[in-house]
Amino acid sequence: MELSTKSLTSDILKIDFFPSDGDSDPLSEGIEFDIENQGKFVELIETVLDQKSPHILLNMENITYIDSSGLWALFEGHRKTQRIGRSFFLCNVSKDVKRVLVITQLASKFVIVNNEAEAISSLES
Repeated sequence: MELSTKSLTSDILKIDFFPSDGDSDPLSEGIEFDIENQGKFVELIETVLDQKSPHILLNMENITYIDSSGLWALFEGHRKTQRIGRSFFLCNVSKDVKRVLVITQLASKFVIVNNEAEAISSLES
C-alpha cells in the first residue's frame, strides 16, 4: 500500500490509498487496510499534523477490507485530528468497509461523506 496526499483547499488535505508496485497479487481488486500497512498510515498522519493543522479527508475508494489494526489506525487519525480542533472525514467508503464500521460502532465516531464536495461544503456551513 502506498499513500499520497493532495491539498483540496487551503486547509483540507486529502489522503489516497494506492496499491504498491510490488503487490504480489496483480488480480487484487483492492487494498487491505490491516496490520501490514496501518503503521504507514499512522506515521503519515503524525507527520502531516506535526507540520500543519489541516482537516483530513481520507479517500477510502480503494480499501476493500479492514481489520482491527486498520480500524485502530483510523481511530488514532481521527483522535489526533480532533485533538487539534480539526475534522477527519472518510469518503468513498465501500459497502463492506462501511459494514465493519457499523458493526464495530465506529461509524458514529467518523464523519462519513460520499465525496470531496460534501466534505468541503460541510466545513463551509
